[in-house]
Amino acid sequence: MLRITMLAAAAALSTSVAFAGNSDRPEMLPGNSNNASAAEITTKLQALGYDRVQDVRLSGDVYTASAFWGDEAISIRIDRELGEIDNRQSPDMQTVHVTDNMSPEEFASSLEAIGFTNVRDVTKSGNVFRATADKDGESHDLQVDAEKGVVNRL
Repeated sequence: MLRITMLAAAAALSTSVAFAGNSDRPEMLPGNSNNASAAEITTKLQALGYDRVQDVRLSGDVYTASAFWGDEAISIRIDRELGEIDNRQSPDMQTVHVTDNMSPEEFASSLEAIGFTNVRDVTKSGNVFRATADKDGESHDLQVDAEKGVVNRL
């Protein structure tokens, strides 16, 4: 019991230091379960105020996800055992204005507005747009959900 208490105290201390810059964001996932599904993690994060939660995955003892806190793109890591949330701004996550009924040309213009060039091979399946585009001297295969607008580099 003493060991568990000491581990919890150490975790709390490290969490308070790690999140000093993110004091308005939650630090713990409530009711954490070691074998929660991606849908359960998504629901819990949304209940805490995260928006547009996606790509929830479990790798070893860490859940990872992408989300927004207000207008800020966040990369999230959650300790599977303790439920501690490590969230930081994600400079690589970008969003575009996209609607389900926009044309391929309008979609390409949205990507160009956030710095992509040479947008090509635009396709749409359901509410997902796909394209290839260049940025920072590299070619990227992209996928964008028309509901969320988050640009995923494949």
